[in-house]
Amino acid sequence: MPFYLKAPQFPIEANRFRLANGDTKTLAVTIRKVYNLQSDYMSDDQHQKLVIALNHDEVNIEGEKYFGGASLDSDYEITRPDFLDYPLGQVLTKVQVTPFDVTNTNCQTCEQASQLSLEQDLISETIEEGGQGVADTFDNDTICCYPPVAEITWFDTNYLSSATIISGTGVATLTAKNPVATVGIIKLATYRVTCPDGSYDEADIFGSISGSITCEQPSTFAAVDLSGWPSDVTVTWTNPVIPPANGYEWILYEMQTPGTPVASGTVMSNSITFQAPAPGTDYGLYIRSFCSAGVYSPYSEFLFLTPADSGNDCGNFDIFCDDGTPIDSIYHFSYMDCNGNIQNGAITNLQNIERCLLMDIYNNPVYFASIDNVITYNYIGIC
Repeated sequence: MPFYLKAPQFPIEANRFRLANGDTKTLAVTIRKVYNLQSDYMSDDQHQKLVIALNHDEVNIEGEKYFGGASLDSDYEITRPDFLDYPLGQVLTKVQVTPFDVTNTNCQTCEQASQLSLEQDLISETIEEGGQGVADTFDNDTICCYPPVAEITWFDTNYLSSATIISGTGVATLTAKNPVATVGIIKLATYRVTCPDGSYDEADIFGSISGSITCEQPSTFAAVDLSGWPSDVTVTWTNPVIPPANGYEWILYEMQTPGTPVASGTVMSNSITFQAPAPGTDYGLYIRSFCSAGVYSPYSEFLFLTPADSGNDCGNFDIFCDDGTPIDSIYHFSYMDCNGNIQNGAITNLQNIERCLLMDIYNNPVYFASIDNVITYNYIGIC
């Protein structure tokens, strides 16, 4: 884009006070680096692209004077010559550049205590089809501001027709659809509480619904079959007690860019074969039962990693399982052995085991996958 960054300034934000003896105490100082941004005379379309780019979460500029991140630091106002409705305009604004954030905090001071700490809520009684469930969300929350403003930020439209919350009291009312599918305890809604100073926190409301439609979500995934990778990847799961009449809907994501599906579709069987060609990439497969028109189960998530480029080294890894409970549950995982073959394994909660895995050049497993995300591993040494 045709613009210049020039004339850097260093605005300072400081919090200081003076003691009775005349000494000055500095609580905190933040020094920023701000450039003037001046564009060439550009069309409205070019200005539109530039102002959108400067308001993204991450903006990187590459040029003669500066390489790095930037963010808009003032209004984006376009000036245009009056002569003959000249179609081009020029902008002069300010951008804060990063990495440049010099701070100094006095260790004698304390951070402001949080005014909010919200906890998850469970509606203990099952919500009947077309009926309502009520949760006193503030009952187990810590709210130290007045007046708090509560709002529903999300609710599951597969099961609920509406969700409301009283701002001052936190009493939430969830109304089930009619007809609706029966479902066990799931997340039904999310609420947010905001204090007058702008701080906020969010928490979820869980509950179960009893409906006239049975629509169970898929579960009990088998380990991913990568024997045909990269052309074929197969994932298999166990059918619900009552298989869905219309099969299953599935969506595949690369987890680095979860907003853009890689592939999607509908299958009648409890097995999907697809392509996931990127090496060393985390994929997420999301599957739900399609029971009837407009009736779906919640999505079930299956995460897996495709093999990375191998360093041809065989590493010894300590594998550990911790699901946050003392229960001796068994969890399954799969890995690539030192001969390049996918193997399946099992581990008990709070247990350590060692396995030899094929590694990449960074001493990471070329492939390791666990369904429940409670298994971790550490490199020990060469096998």
